[in-house]
Amino acid sequence: MEALGGNSKTTLIICCTPEHDHSPETLSTLRFGERAKHIQTNARVNEELSAAELKVHLQAAKKELANLVVVLGKASQGISEAVTSASVTNLGPLQEFLRKHLSRMGAKNTPGEALALEAPVVPVEDAGSEEMIDGSQSVKHKPLDQTEQMADLASKVTSLEEEVELEKLRFEKEHEMFMFKNEEVSALQATIAELEEKLLKANLQAKRAQEAKEMAEELLNTATQAAAVVAARSSSVDRENGAATSSSEDPSVSPDQATSPSHQRLRTASFLARSSLSPGTAPRSPP
Repeated sequence: MEALGGNSKTTLIICCTPEHDHSPETLSTLRFGERAKHIQTNARVNEELSAAELKVHLQAAKKELANLVVVLGKASQGISEAVTSASVTNLGPLQEFLRKHLSRMGAKNTPGEALALEAPVVPVEDAGSEEMIDGSQSVKHKPLDQTEQMADLASKVTSLEEEVELEKLRFEKEHEMFMFKNEEVSALQATIAELEEKLLKANLQAKRAQEAKEMAEELLNTATQAAAVVAARSSSVDRENGAATSSSEDPSVSPDQATSPSHQRLRTASFLARSSLSPGTAPRSPP
C-alpha cells in the first residue's frame, strides 16, 4: 500500500478472532483495515523558493502585518473606551446606597412603625373632625407611595445591574479579540523573520555564485593570455631554429667563420632546438 509517511512502504497487520463472542471487535478491526488500505499519500519535496519569490512573500507578509496592526489599534481603542465607560458608569456606590435606602424603607413600611412614624401628631383637644379625616387619609396613602418608590428603585437597580453585566461581557469579548489578534501578529512576525532569513541566505548564495563566476572568468582570461605568450615564444624559437639551420648548411660560410665563437653558439642553439623538437632521440654532442 502507499506509504503513510516518507518514501517507505507501510504494512498493516490486522489481528482478529473467529469467535462469535468477539464478532463486534473483529468487524470493527476489519473495517478499520479496509479504510487504511485505501489511504493514499503522495510525498512532495519541499519547495525551494528563489530570491524574487521570497521577496514577494515577504512583501505580502508585511502588508498583512500592517493590516493587523491597524485592526489591533482599533481593538485597543475600543477596549480603552470600554474601560473608560465602565469606570464612568461605576455603579457600586449607587447600588449600595439604593439597597440601604430600600432596606430602610422596607423597615419603615411595616404597619405599626409606618403608622407611628408617618402619622401626624394632632392633639385631641385641638383637632377638628376634618383634620382627623385628613390625617387618617395621609396615613393610608403614604405606605402605598413608598411601595411604588421602592418598586421603581428596584427596577432601576435591576436595569443598572444588567447594563454593568453587558459592559463586562463586551469588555471580555473585546479583550479576547485583542489577544487573538496579538497572537496572529506574533505568528506573522515569526513568519516575516523566517522569510527575511531565507532571503538573506538566497542573496548570500547569489553573491557567492557571482564571485565564483568572476573568478572563473579571470582564470580563463589569464589562461588565454598565457597561451598567447607561449605561442608567441614558440613561433620565435621556430624562426631562430630555421635561421640557424640555413646558416649551418650554407656552403658560402668559410672555415674560419664556422670556427668563430658566434657561429659555434649558433650551431649549438640549432642542435639543442632540433633535439628538443625530436623527442625520443638521445642527445649527441655537436660536431
